[in-house]
Amino acid sequence: MTTVLAARPGEDAARLLVRAEALDQRLWHLPAPLAQARDARGHLHAGGVSITSVETDVAGLEAAAAAGAALRVRAIVVEGGRLEGRDPEEAADALVRALHAPLVAGAPFVIRNGAGPDALLGFVATEWLLSELPRLGFWFDGSAALARQRAGVGPDAMAWMDAYGTRCGGLFVHGLGAQGLGGQHPGDDGADWDALSSALPAAAPRVLTMDPAHDAAAIADGLRFVRSL
Repeated sequence: MTTVLAARPGEDAARLLVRAEALDQRLWHLPAPLAQARDARGHLHAGGVSITSVETDVAGLEAAAAAGAALRVRAIVVEGGRLEGRDPEEAADALVRALHAPLVAGAPFVIRNGAGPDALLGFVATEWLLSELPRLGFWFDGSAALARQRAGVGPDAMAWMDAYGTRCGGLFVHGLGAQGLGGQHPGDDGADWDALSSALPAAAPRVLTMDPAHDAAAIADGLRFVRSL
């Protein structure tokens, strides 16, 4: 199974190498593009570390595409953001139009579903984007789906797999925690990770996305949890 760890915001290549060695973790997900990505890639590869994916918001698509190409990532993960009073269909259509050209050009964009009732990428919007953009991939956030289900605005996590499993190429793994905000140990009020993991190919990345405030021991335990799925 492919286990990936999310880097901390602002973490540069040198710091990533230090943490990779300490945690014995070689595959990483970036919460934002690295500066001077091509040089960073050479530095990381020399240390045995690879960047699997990089995340961006809608405003950063161009920069993320450039960084993703330089880092040779498997996926550029688009977090669609919040509706903020916008019409859901219009917001989804705007994202379709923004992603169309770079997808045609070969950029490996995927979308990540959001949490909370005001997230743009809920169950219906995800269906709209995947149907309109055949080249678009999907990486599933199981705990985000759980949070939306509890808020009464979406189905359970396995319904997502039933609907979009054939387009799903990755799984974000974290627990909601006592505050329901996410970013906690996967066993701390998380989704049914065994069921979700078994619905995906072994090569699909399982990305541990714990809050940066957690210390190395907590992250290491989270990695053991993911590797045990």
